[in-house]
Amino acid sequence: MAFSVKHITKLIISLILDLRACCCDYTPTQLTDPADLTSFLCRGHTRIPHNVDPEATELRIAGNPITDLPEDSFRNFTRLQTIHLDYNKIKTIQNRSFYDLPLIQKISITHNEVRYIAPNAFFGLASLIELKLSHNDIEHMSSVVLNDLEGLEILDLYNNSIKGIDTSLFSGLLQLKSLNLGENSIQFLSSGIFSSLRSLEMLELKHNSLQSIETGWLDGLTSLTTLTLSKNRIQTIIPESFHELDKVEYLYLDESNLNKIEIGMFKGLSSLKFLNLSSSNIESIGVFGLSGLSSIQEIDFTNNHIVKFPYSVFDPVDFSATSGRISASQSAAQIYLAGNEIECNSMLCWMREAVEHVEGGWLYSDDFICSNTSDEKSWNSYRASAELVCEGKSTCTIYLALEGLSWLLQTTFTFV
Repeated sequence: MAFSVKHITKLIISLILDLRACCCDYTPTQLTDPADLTSFLCRGHTRIPHNVDPEATELRIAGNPITDLPEDSFRNFTRLQTIHLDYNKIKTIQNRSFYDLPLIQKISITHNEVRYIAPNAFFGLASLIELKLSHNDIEHMSSVVLNDLEGLEILDLYNNSIKGIDTSLFSGLLQLKSLNLGENSIQFLSSGIFSSLRSLEMLELKHNSLQSIETGWLDGLTSLTTLTLSKNRIQTIIPESFHELDKVEYLYLDESNLNKIEIGMFKGLSSLKFLNLSSSNIESIGVFGLSGLSSIQEIDFTNNHIVKFPYSVFDPVDFSATSGRISASQSAAQIYLAGNEIECNSMLCWMREAVEHVEGGWLYSDDFICSNTSDEKSWNSYRASAELVCEGKSTCTIYLALEGLSWLLQTTFTFV
């Protein structure tokens, strides 16, 4: 059978391209140790290649049709410190897939199709610091799958299909600092599920299907500083659920379905600086509903259905040891109320009285101005300390500001 020169040329070019696609390109890295100047990017593979320099410290295999990680996939690569397997088509990770990698610190298997991870998939990875498994199809993980990862500090399981978590899944992760479980389908957490995570600083549970926060769920998180519970279906927070979280500074509960803030909900959050409760369908805040927030600097109540905002929502003891009002030590405290329908009446006078007790608490105006309220005497019975400007019968703006910005509140709301 005769072949034309053109046809033969095409075959040769095709063969060259195929060979190039199946190779691992050498990429020098800028590391301190001259012996570690090896990084490889591999393309066009259906399985982990073995034609990589055994001295490689970093391996990137992205955008390949790899579907499985069998046992000993990385044998002979004993100097590897980082493995990136992102944007492939990996569905299963078998037992001992990463065995004999004594120096490995980071493994990333994001944007794949992982459904099954064998119980001993990460066997022997005591040196691993960071494991990223986000954007996969994981529904369940064996209770022992993370047992060997005693040095792990970062675990990312964002955007999977996890519905439930075994109580002992995290029991061996004593060094873990960051855990991302956002964008899953978690409906319930077992009591004590995080009790071993004494080093955890960041917990992400955003966009799951949680309907309540129960006592015992968050026990043991004594180092936690940031807790994200946004975009769940949370209707209830059982009092004292946060009682061990005395180091938490940032709490995100926005886009929940809380309806009412009850006394004891935030008990234990003595270090909390920022609380986001925006767009949470809140209609009322009970007496002392915000008690215990002695370090609070910012509360976001925007886009709720709050009508009344009396001073009784705070615990006076927490806000000042002497005057029963906000302490001078608080800096730049802010409350955001935009997007609510607050009643413009004398129940808001606490704002004026509160700032009078802050050191240097002089405000811009001598009198509240509330042109469409009949309770004029109540406003003027207090010493001047803030300005409430009401325009017509529709909008009302409170301006509260101190010299040095010790306290600042500015919000516009509508009359009901």
